[in-house]
Amino acid sequence: MLATFIQQVINGLMLGGSYALVAIGYTLIFGVLNLLHLAHGEVAMIGSYIGLTLVLTAMSQVGVLPIWVVLVVAMLGAAVFGLSGCDKPKERTRDKVAIAAAIEQAQREDAEADRQMRERAAQQEQERREAEQAAIDAHVAEEEARRVRQTRASARVQEPRAARGSARFSAAGGAGAAAAGAPCVAWA
Repeated sequence: MLATFIQQVINGLMLGGSYALVAIGYTLIFGVLNLLHLAHGEVAMIGSYIGLTLVLTAMSQVGVLPIWVVLVVAMLGAAVFGLSGCDKPKERTRDKVAIAAAIEQAQREDAEADRQMRERAAQQEQERREAEQAAIDAHVAEEEARRVRQTRASARVQEPRAARGSARFSAAGGAGAAAAGAPCVAWA
């Protein structure tokens, strides 16, 4: 039972190492070249098949080969396959030109959209300032109108008093009031 557990742990580590090797290859190529190159799995698979072929051939004909021989030959076979160019992505110049043109067009459209957005923001800011100024002008005009109304109202209050005094004076007959001993005042 313990031997099976240990064997499964070793199998898991070997499989995880294979996955990690392929993942690191993808990460390095994509990070450096910015090119998604999906042939790493193919190269790892070729190395695995070369190693399996050596092990099966050796078991059936020669006997058991040392593991280091199988590993070295499998790695060399995968390296030869990888360097031969069979796994390299085929470049299409026409597609690159079309992609570059599409990217350039997208950048121009983004720049135009940014410019329009800045213009709209500036226009909205100008409209907001004009609305604030109009509100301030309206408030000032309202205050001025209120002061004018107050001034007129106080003038109306003063005016009837003066008119009443003038009427009393003229009703008493200016000279009669002077004859009664009251001082004669000229009302304007």
